[in-house]
Amino acid sequence: MLRLNESFLLSWFNSARRKPLVIRGARQVGKSTLVRDFSKRNGLTLHELNLERHQSLKNTIKALDVAAFLSEVQLICKLGSPRSPRSLLFIDEIQAIPEALSLLRYLYEEAPDIPTIAAGSLLEFALADQSKNFSMPVGRIEYTFLGPCTFDEFLAGLGENELLSYIRAYSLRDTFLNTAHEKLLHLLRLYLRIGGMPEALQTYIDSRDLNAVNKIHRSITSTYRDDFSKYAKRVPFIRLGKVLDYLPSGIGRKVKYVTIDPDSKSADVKNAISMLEMAGLILTAYVSDATSAPLAAKRNHRVYKIYLLDCGLLNAFADLSMIPKQLSDKFINEDCLAEQFIAQHL
Repeated sequence: MLRLNESFLLSWFNSARRKPLVIRGARQVGKSTLVRDFSKRNGLTLHELNLERHQSLKNTIKALDVAAFLSEVQLICKLGSPRSPRSLLFIDEIQAIPEALSLLRYLYEEAPDIPTIAAGSLLEFALADQSKNFSMPVGRIEYTFLGPCTFDEFLAGLGENELLSYIRAYSLRDTFLNTAHEKLLHLLRLYLRIGGMPEALQTYIDSRDLNAVNKIHRSITSTYRDDFSKYAKRVPFIRLGKVLDYLPSGIGRKVKYVTIDPDSKSADVKNAISMLEMAGLILTAYVSDATSAPLAAKRNHRVYKIYLLDCGLLNAFADLSMIPKQLSDKFINEDCLAEQFIAQHL
């Protein structure tokens, strides 16, 4: 499945001022797959290193010894030198050894010829952990963000290239064709049901089976809840669960902490929301009194809404297993899914 971010990766790869790239995003949005597909499509030799599986590299990484690190990579990957032409170094699950972020600076300075990408789950927690003795390589790395598949990517994945070209070329001055409108409305309802998590979308593309998609959604939501143990030392496990349980009925509503958890202090509930936002599971939208850009200049931090990262997962948290024909116009217009759709795309 082609992701739009691949065009960004190609531009980054060909840049004369290329820096190590860190891909940020929630679990299972396809960060690792994006890099692998990009490498394959462009005929690159991918030297992939998963730091969760290679904890033995910790001392080499902490020493910030670039030559020793590259030698380790060559021995592990068995693909020759990472400095070979048309090679790409991919450091996955970089949060497992956070000091590797500091190493990126020295890779940039001592081995700028090696295109280097890093990615990791719950990376923001590693960055915020003050107990870790490492410094961020400010000015030596760049970032990109990957979220769930967009509606454009959904259409491309389903092979609806003519409709995709039509909406990309459409202007508000044009008359929208009724045939295109009917087809796109049906596909939008399908997207609201399936969402943009790559595994769920690929499962539907391969099988056209919504029950199989339901199983993927349940698996992903279970993984997210299992992750609570990795940052529950900051927030009690049960409070994080209450925030997620609130989302199916709370999407599109102004956040009231007492509604989410009447037994906890407002500050504690707000902290739980912040933790889930750091994990990439939820998005926040604040009220602003600004009448022109920048809107953030008059943002009100006390008045905001929260959204889940993906509309398909929202259905899973709501235990919604309806087929597309049961998603009526009234349901889409009056419920939370339309607002959720726009929030995740913005």
